[in-house]
Amino acid sequence: LISANRNAAVYQQWAPVVADADDDLRGPLAGLLAALGPCPTDWLAVAPCDLPALPIDAFARLARALDGAPAAFAVPDGQHHSLDCLLHRSLAPALRDALVAGRPRVSDWFAAVGAVPVRFADAAAFANLNTPADLAAAQASHG
Repeated sequence: LISANRNAAVYQQWAPVVADADDDLRGPLAGLLAALGPCPTDWLAVAPCDLPALPIDAFARLARALDGAPAAFAVPDGQHHSLDCLLHRSLAPALRDALVAGRPRVSDWFAAVGAVPVRFADAAAFANLNTPADLAAAQASHG
């Protein structure tokens, strides 16, 4: 699934697109809520599209860390990457309630629901590439 509120026709060539269900509930958490609905499994794995070097075992590592928790998220080099996460569909009502109550920060909501932070040593694997210049610099640094 791709969570997007614009350019759906472009993104649909790669995967089904889900948009935020409610115009009053926008932002990253609303995207998670929108994706939980059509998710075909009990667990939703989430990765932002601007992280092309995400470790291949990232979700396996998040899953191993759960130990009964309803969610886990990546923490490379001490930096929270809350949207690199694994979350259980049972969180949908709590997520909707939090959004209706006032658009909390992603990291605050994850803390409130007991999400597990998972340390990753390679911060470069979580580098955001948002522009062609970012991509060129990353390619140049990897030879």
